[in-house]
Amino acid sequence: MCWILLLAAMLLSLPMHAGEATALPPGGRQLVTALPVFRGSPERSTSAAVAVDGMPFTQALRISVRQPGQPWDIEAKLLVPAALAKGETLLIRLWLRAVRTRAESGDVFLGVNLQKSGPDWYKPFSQGVSANRDWRELLLPFTIDRDFPAAGAELAFHLGDREQELELGGVELWSFGTALKPSQLPRMRITWAGMEPDAPWRAEAEARIERLRKGDLAVRVVDAAGAPLAGAEVRVRQLRHAFPFGTAATAARIMGTTPEDEIYRRHLQELFNAVVLENDLKWGPWIAEWGSKYSREQTLAALRWLKERHYLVRGHVLVWPGLRNMPKSAVALKGDPAALRQAILARIDDAAAGTAGLTAHWDVLNEPFDNHDVMDLCGREVMVEWFKRARERLPADCRLFINDYGIVAAGGATDTPHQRHYAETIRYLLDQGAPLEGIGVQSHFGGQPTPPVTALAILDRFAAFQRPIVITEFDINTQDEDYQTAYTRDYLTLCFSHPAVTGFLMWGFWEGAHWLPQAAMLRRDWTGRPNLAVWRELVLKRWWTDVTVQTGADGVAKVRGFKGTYTVEAAGRTAAAVIGDQPADLTLGR
Repeated sequence: MCWILLLAAMLLSLPMHAGEATALPPGGRQLVTALPVFRGSPERSTSAAVAVDGMPFTQALRISVRQPGQPWDIEAKLLVPAALAKGETLLIRLWLRAVRTRAESGDVFLGVNLQKSGPDWYKPFSQGVSANRDWRELLLPFTIDRDFPAAGAELAFHLGDREQELELGGVELWSFGTALKPSQLPRMRITWAGMEPDAPWRAEAEARIERLRKGDLAVRVVDAAGAPLAGAEVRVRQLRHAFPFGTAATAARIMGTTPEDEIYRRHLQELFNAVVLENDLKWGPWIAEWGSKYSREQTLAALRWLKERHYLVRGHVLVWPGLRNMPKSAVALKGDPAALRQAILARIDDAAAGTAGLTAHWDVLNEPFDNHDVMDLCGREVMVEWFKRARERLPADCRLFINDYGIVAAGGATDTPHQRHYAETIRYLLDQGAPLEGIGVQSHFGGQPTPPVTALAILDRFAAFQRPIVITEFDINTQDEDYQTAYTRDYLTLCFSHPAVTGFLMWGFWEGAHWLPQAAMLRRDWTGRPNLAVWRELVLKRWWTDVTVQTGADGVAKVRGFKGTYTVEAAGRTAAAVIGDQPADLTLGR
């Protein structure tokens, strides 16, 4: 029924006929209406104002991208002259159409952002949109989460990540104060190919889950003489998943003593069996350079707490090779590449020694596409050196990863420069003998989801390297909770169904400790968003085995359950069991 209502809502929210603008509720105040100002490299892009007939606007900005790069490398901007207040409901209206595109769908793609008009370009709102050859009206309502002074915010339209030509016009920004909520305004519903409840990929995913994520257990029940008991009741109850379903967490919350910290730990233990510390193990916090909320002692205490409770722990990150992410002592060595190289090796030694036995995975290299200062200074071969040094210093059972963003979460694109660079870097590392043992795929989604079939194809591309893939940093940053909920279900399902994926971690779960608060599953007051219900439904119910069966004439009860640890009760006895890759047998007797 919820799918029917969602689809009905989408149909009701479709734009009006081309050339006819959607009527907005009374009481709105128009803050911006103008043609955006283009910014981009002339070698890679061009722009021109073009006349438009039969639309609510007379001019559009035509932008052509010839050489793609990062989305923000090519953009169009409009300054917001008015001050904006926290809690204010805003609405962005724009019209978009495709002129030329290489996408099979015929769509062009645009990132729509309201952002701070200078560093750090904080974005209270960011959403991807698309359009085909006909003009499409796009209506994007949202609530702003902080104050901005006059001229302190801007509308920024990013389109530099793919070869395409588009026209953008009719750009407006409206304020409705606090009188209306975003849900009371007309809006563009976010859709994606394959979101239908009967989409073929769903049945295929369920079949893979049944085959890949379950195992067999045979329980034999006997009497005191060892004879089989027919009709005996056997309860098989799962205690823990073998598959890591995890989250980013903070050492300060794990080791904290406030009532909120206690609630945080309770949710952490209820919902997850894997954890990555969000910042604590990065180089700066590890040496106490990021402020008093980080300390090595607190971090190690949190790691020990997690180990005692049998969490799979990911270390993040040994080398983040952009100078902006490195401690001051390392940045000071940029003029001496040999000394910088040795400092990084010493960093690996220090982190490995401090965390030995406390981590199952380590991100050795993080985001090399954007962070390549060290490789520029010291040579590309240092990446191989880092993996080899980590392998020498860390326990043999600690798996070594590379990690990056923009791989599956690329707005449906399948061959961006970022994706190509990641594949080329992995291939280089393997060819050079680096002990690369896992591939991290971050998966931070905004307003342009990747269709499930496309996501599966991207995962297939990286699975060809024959290394495990972990979804390391999943979230969906949007105020559209319908989209957030439905796509969380789809993405989690398709990843759990993929044979190369060996773990799935959220990048935080509570709004009070999340880098993107509206992406969290729990609000600040600990009430759950709808995406939390999806997590519980899938991870703790649908993909969870708790059954009671009876033995047959041979005294044997057979169960096919999700891989993990179990307790089995029969004939007044209780025993532990593991369902895994190989069939398991257990005998219980009176």
